[in-house]
Amino acid sequence: MATDQKFQSFCDKNILRKKWERIRDNWAPYLESAKNLNLDDDDYTQLPQIFSEVASIYSAEELGTKFVEAEYVRPFLLKESITLLRKASNVISNAQSGVLKGYKTWSLVNAYHGAHFAAKSILSFFGYTFPVVTNPSGISHLAFIDVWPTLTIGSGRSKKVTFEVDKFIRLSKPPVAKIEQRHIWMTLLRLLNTCSVEDVWPKKYTKVIRTIDFKEFGRQRNHLFYDNNAWLFDDLITFIVTPNWGIILEDFYDDYRRAIKDMDSDFSILISMVLLKMAYLLLEDTCKYSTILNDSLNDIQSVLQSTEWHPLYIQSAF
Repeated sequence: MATDQKFQSFCDKNILRKKWERIRDNWAPYLESAKNLNLDDDDYTQLPQIFSEVASIYSAEELGTKFVEAEYVRPFLLKESITLLRKASNVISNAQSGVLKGYKTWSLVNAYHGAHFAAKSILSFFGYTFPVVTNPSGISHLAFIDVWPTLTIGSGRSKKVTFEVDKFIRLSKPPVAKIEQRHIWMTLLRLLNTCSVEDVWPKKYTKVIRTIDFKEFGRQRNHLFYDNNAWLFDDLITFIVTPNWGIILEDFYDDYRRAIKDMDSDFSILISMVLLKMAYLLLEDTCKYSTILNDSLNDIQSVLQSTEWHPLYIQSAF
């Protein structure tokens, strides 16, 4: 699809090399503000100043991207990343419960949606988001925000990517009218192919996720949604419980292509738990050098270690 090619080009242009360690350290001044935010009451997407800045990149005079002094967005995004992690944990827990009760088919759908939340959480921890900003008149604009922007200086062999921290964030106009699920997967894959996350993510995690085509993440879910006659297992009127189904075994990391290829595999569940683990590890690493967000970390950790909430996750080979 031409629109997918345009969006891929957008990702290639706007998501450049970054080191997680630097981003983690740069979150430090915003931890307290993020902790105290109530996202039910506070919403930066409704602020007049951010709408004005985003609206300007839609004007004919602008090039579709600009740097603006808006560091106030950063604590919102950090809080959002934790909220998305909580949502991922909840939905993936629901998928595991479905597996153990015998709802094999629909557990794959819940797992996919949980994986989607986990992917968005990872993007947010790295400072990326696609908000829709709105003014009091109800006019809305979609934007891409990078709160830790990189700059490309020079061209050809002298081309250099620098990462400077100041009060500026980068706003860009996406080449689509609406961010759909496949766009999140495309953005995540671009991030994983450019970022450095040393000593936080085991290489086997990124090895699996990076080699999945963006269209494959939702393969099982889309098959069920868009084929009226599709149902993967004989569990419409009976329960089916299969031992070890939905648990990451050690050989998964070497044989994951088989799981992707087989429509009736537990692929969506296994991938959801890998992404959940990856998002959690970013929060855990953020909290290594400060106790400010420990309440959130401990809450999420206790749920992930609970046999009631995450029975298959606990048994998985991470």
